Amino acid sequence: GPDGALYVVDMYRENIEEPHTIPEGIRKFLDFDSGNDRGRIYRVVPENFQRPAPVHLQNATTAELVALLEHPNGWHRETAARMLYARQDKSAVSLLEKKLAESTSPLGRLRALCALDGQAALSVEHLLNALIDPDPTVRVNAVRLSENFFDQKSELAKKIWSLASDPSPLVRYQLAFTLGEMPPAGRAAALAEILRHDADSLWTRAALLSSLAQGRGEAFAAVVADPSLAGSRGGQEFLRKLTSLIGVANQPEEVARVFDFLTAATTPPAAILRGLGEGLRSAGSSLAAVDKQNHLATAFKRARQVASDAKAAELDRVQSIELLGLTSFKEAGAQVGALIDPGQPQAIQLAAIDSLAQFKESAVAAALLKPWDAFTPRLRSEALRALLARPERAQALLEAIKAGAVQASALNASQIQFLRKHKSKPVSEMAASVLGAPTASPRQEVLATFKAALTLQGDAARGRKIYLERCVSCHRAENQGFALGPDFAAVKANGKEKLLDSIIDPNREVDPRYLAYVLETKAGESLMGVITSETAASIAVRQPFGKEDTVLRGDLRRMQSVGQSLMPEGLEAGLTPAQMADLLEFIETLK
Repeated sequence: GPDGALYVVDMYRENIEEPHTIPEGIRKFLDFDSGNDRGRIYRVVPENFQRPAPVHLQNATTAELVALLEHPNGWHRETAARMLYARQDKSAVSLLEKKLAESTSPLGRLRALCALDGQAALSVEHLLNALIDPDPTVRVNAVRLSENFFDQKSELAKKIWSLASDPSPLVRYQLAFTLGEMPPAGRAAALAEILRHDADSLWTRAALLSSLAQGRGEAFAAVVADPSLAGSRGGQEFLRKLTSLIGVANQPEEVARVFDFLTAATTPPAAILRGLGEGLRSAGSSLAAVDKQNHLATAFKRARQVASDAKAAELDRVQSIELLGLTSFKEAGAQVGALIDPGQPQAIQLAAIDSLAQFKESAVAAALLKPWDAFTPRLRSEALRALLARPERAQALLEAIKAGAVQASALNASQIQFLRKHKSKPVSEMAASVLGAPTASPRQEVLATFKAALTLQGDAARGRKIYLERCVSCHRAENQGFALGPDFAAVKANGKEKLLDSIIDPNREVDPRYLAYVLETKAGESLMGVITSETAASIAVRQPFGKEDTVLRGDLRRMQSVGQSLMPEGLEAGLTPAQMADLLEFIETLK
């Protein structure tokens, strides 16, 4: 419309060098005279269109600024709020209180609430009123702003506890973060109530866990006290993460509380048993060290039975296989290794590979390499992750490549560089011998052969099949795949030529967000992936097919970028320019 066209003209008039640099979505509003070096821009607006009068707020009174807090235009609201904060005019307080109490605009009440905080005039009474506001956004911010007031009035904490069952998931989500700042009394009960509503929400579970620097034992007791909650899929996942945190902290009272629950249960929940075992192992301890009386022997005996029972539910089998990873290769290696058989469902094979990766014995490498030829791409990716995790396994992998049992092309550029620069001298020397010295990339020659794809008409349906074959492990589209690399919606905005460059030569330009990192732990393991999140205590690393590991900073020996992406070179192998055109068309037409 006229407003947009006028804005575009003003934005580009002094910056445009060549007409073709205008984005296509904007160019349709404009007309260019190619005879003018700067490009003459004509406005597509009615002849009688009048530019709106400019708004100047520097001379506005405090009362006028307060009134603008409920203006329908966001710029007016934000600018007025900023100026009120800068002025720190105490006469604004009574006006803001009136706005908070009487405004019919949720945005006006929200801005008034935040402006009172900015004036250092926010009170418990203001918050108590905002916590019962009919608009959830106001309640969300009231919960957040309450965090500095809990030591002043217990009535405020009681009111916030009641919001654990608020009808808005946004309010419950904010409360999940705020729990960590609240008094201990009532915290565990509120956490359990939030979980009853949002156990299936990954984000809410993570928010709740972030609030449990203290009170983990009480939270565990509150959740397991509700069988319907503890038995749900989301509840089990929360308990696994929670008991892992308890194991990592390794506080005797908390560990004893979980252990007593496990030993009292007729059938100890696999998720809780696994979580505690993984946490204790990260803390340098183990279930065996806690279970001196061998009370859990029955649970592991049952796990060995269920893991190999083809008639058992797949989820039960997966959980049982994961439990066996808490034992040793001597105890369970042969059984777990046999479950990588191609006749098993993929979920069982993946669980078996993951459990084998937990063992430290050198025999793990042989168990992973033996069925290599039968591995699907997903299984090969997981097997490589496990093989590269420890020096002796990496050396066994290189020996398999040297013998021809594994093709060097199975490794991507980041993995090759990792092996060449491995901290273990025997591994790095063998990598230099088996993989050869780095050579100049022939990617430009390959790119030239596929330039024809830019002029061919592709077929999106055929391109979708290629995506599912070659890209789904690291990119997500149409609700399929895994978000490891850049989002297709972002990369397609650069056009097909740039997209082709990225596919053929993925390491020429790598966005820092997608650089591969190697994390070495004090236990001697190596993880390679993209850093997805960091906290003061941990770093999360994601790998192809969505595999994600979290390393505690206290367990980290070294972290270093390999300077490349995880996307392998040679993705185009076996494709014709016409097929590449199909893939480009599929990506271009994604919504």
